[in-house]
This record gives sequence, structure tokens and C-alpha cells, in this order.
Amino acid sequence: MKHLITLVACVLLAQAQDSVRVDLFDRHSQRQGYLVIDRKAGRVDSFDNDSRRQGCGTITTPSSGGTRVDTFAPGGARTGSRTTATTPRR
Repeated sequence: MKHLITLVACVLLAQAQDSVRVDLFDRHSQRQGYLVIDRKAGRVDSFDNDSRRQGCGTITTPSSGGTRVDTFAPGGARTGSRTTATTPRR
């Protein structure tokens, strides 16, 4: 769940760019892996320290507004979903 919250925050920060890589760290500043967020493709991929894929997700903008992120395990099982409200860009 904490990775999903981190993912949503990263997606909101990455809105202005096509593709972004976000490194993930634990509370002891040890690198835990990274996310590759591709807003243009509507996709996010998560990897561990050895660049092994740990899961993926989709990024959509529902008609009700905001940003919806759905995450999936490598086998395709859904692991989480969150929709956030966003403020319009100026």
C-alpha cells in the first residue's frame, strides 16, 4: 500500500514529462528499486535493485477528473487502485 501511495505522488509530479524514472528508498536511505513512469503510454513499471520487473500499472484520467492508478503483480493479479483529485495546471 505504501508503494501505491508513493506511486500516485510520483505520477502527479511526473505529469509534465513523457517518461520519468523515480528511485525508491526505505527509511534508512537504502535503495529499494525504481519506477519508470510513462505518462504518454499510460503505464508504470516497477523494478527491484537488480532491474527485475516487480509489477506494472496503468495510469488513466477518468471523466470525473483526477488521476487513477491501477497496479498489477507480474502474473497479472490486481494489487491496488487509487484515484486522486488534481488541480488544473496554470
